[in-house]
Amino acid sequence: MSSKIARTEQPSASKPPFLTVGEVTPEALRSWEMGCTQFFMHKDVAENEMVKKVAWGMQDPRIQDWYLVNRKEIDELTFDEYMAEVRRVWLPTGWADTVRRKMLASTQGQRSFMEWAIDVQSQNTILRGTPSHLADANILYHLEAHLNADLAADYQAENIVEDDLKTWLDKVRVLDEKRLCYLVRQKDAVDSTLRAERSRSSADKKTNTTTRVGAKGSTTQSKDTTSKPFTRLPTLTDTERQLLRDNDGCFKCREPFAGHTSSACSKGFPDGASYKTLTASAVLAKKVPKKEVVAAVTIDEESETIAVVMPSAVLGNGTDSGEECVAPLQTPHLRWDCLVDGPAVSSPLNVSALIDHGSSLVLIGEELVKKLGLRRRQLAKPFPVSPALSKNKDSFLLSHYVKLSCTSLDQVYTSRTVRAIIAPNLCTPLLLGGPFLQHNRIVIDHELRTCIVKDTNYDLLQPKNDKVPSPTLLPELKDIVDSECETVTGTNIVGAIQSRIEELMYQEQLRDLDVKYKKLFEDRFPADIPHNDTMPSDVLFRVNLKDANKIVQLRSYDCPKKYRAAWK
Repeated sequence: MSSKIARTEQPSASKPPFLTVGEVTPEALRSWEMGCTQFFMHKDVAENEMVKKVAWGMQDPRIQDWYLVNRKEIDELTFDEYMAEVRRVWLPTGWADTVRRKMLASTQGQRSFMEWAIDVQSQNTILRGTPSHLADANILYHLEAHLNADLAADYQAENIVEDDLKTWLDKVRVLDEKRLCYLVRQKDAVDSTLRAERSRSSADKKTNTTTRVGAKGSTTQSKDTTSKPFTRLPTLTDTERQLLRDNDGCFKCREPFAGHTSSACSKGFPDGASYKTLTASAVLAKKVPKKEVVAAVTIDEESETIAVVMPSAVLGNGTDSGEECVAPLQTPHLRWDCLVDGPAVSSPLNVSALIDHGSSLVLIGEELVKKLGLRRRQLAKPFPVSPALSKNKDSFLLSHYVKLSCTSLDQVYTSRTVRAIIAPNLCTPLLLGGPFLQHNRIVIDHELRTCIVKDTNYDLLQPKNDKVPSPTLLPELKDIVDSECETVTGTNIVGAIQSRIEELMYQEQLRDLDVKYKKLFEDRFPADIPHNDTMPSDVLFRVNLKDANKIVQLRSYDCPKKYRAAWK
């Protein structure tokens, strides 16, 4: 038997197919037959010319010699008769019975139901035109009798009664998908339990024994057996890792809501003897209430202030009853309504940004980062910060930042890209501090309440109105203009109505011509495209996707981002 299997090659549907040299199998002949049928349809080949057009496509020298010797008799056959003769001569005796027995002996096993059903239907298409070909009802009975044991039990409980094969396949496929999902969940639970059990058992086998040397260094004695043995900390499971990721936890101290990363953890690893596996209920019990809004934060040991933001109600209404006080107690914040874009939004978001020239950082809130879908980047060195109005010096770390730029609402001005550090529980969505003001060359005037960009003289807080004022005419020139210029007449209502009537009449003429010529050439304007029943409907091959549930990430816009403004 040749180790090389013949296969079908066809450059395009308008070219006859080729059957390469090798062992001729029923699958190869079926594929070549479908290619020939497609070629006949594209080229409108007459029935008495079909065999002549494709017979030389079989490249095996044995088959070509057989055709050359019997050419006169073979050319007189129809294509169906020719295929039956090829199968009789070049396929093993009883090939149809062999394929049928293989098909009827197949069971689902642990495969998915649809994969097995498509395999059975594909084998049945090879038997088309032979007595061994099974009808849809027989295929249904075979599939029903050889289902997976668990699927068969679910099928029996559902009491599915259906004669149509396609409808029956759809209903059983739904049951099988439920079964497969349950198996996946069960396997994950068992694997997680086994990993935890192996970690605990390996930790219990190891004990810590220490020795100490006597006063003279010649005698060694074992430590008291009643001392507490060392217990190794079990490895984090996938479930524990996911819980810590979702709840801002630390992989080192294994505490949820820790507010720091493993590299900056000061608590260290927990005790292996008293450690309990982290669960969702334990995380929920440790969930802390939302912290108060950060009014100010400080960094490093010299207590350098990053930003101070006082709520508007802290100092009352901003007035003072004393006559000697001439300075206001409070001034409104400098806020800039701007547009900020990100990968997760289809159009830029309107954000009220706080401008604070006393801040040494640009800060952004956690919620705005998630809404925009901005990429988080790791800081080279985390910033330890603490509330400025708090007596205790408990600090937390700011370890990530994002890149962004802001655009004015009238889209006249777009800032340069700056790095904004992500701050949890920030009192404003976006705080534009010193780096933003310096990088964009912005000057603030608190008296006039202006934030002017020096390069373009654009005021962020008070955009200029670009409308050109209408020119005014001096009174002494009005008489001269009136005497030399023609009088402006009003709208000619009659002329406008007449023009509209003519336009409607012209449209009516076009509609009449459209109906007339469609009726005159009705063979060229059919009501619907003629239906074609000659296309093959057999499933011969199946492409198994690596991940059928994978979502392909696409851009939310149709052109590169840097050209978006020009296309609007």
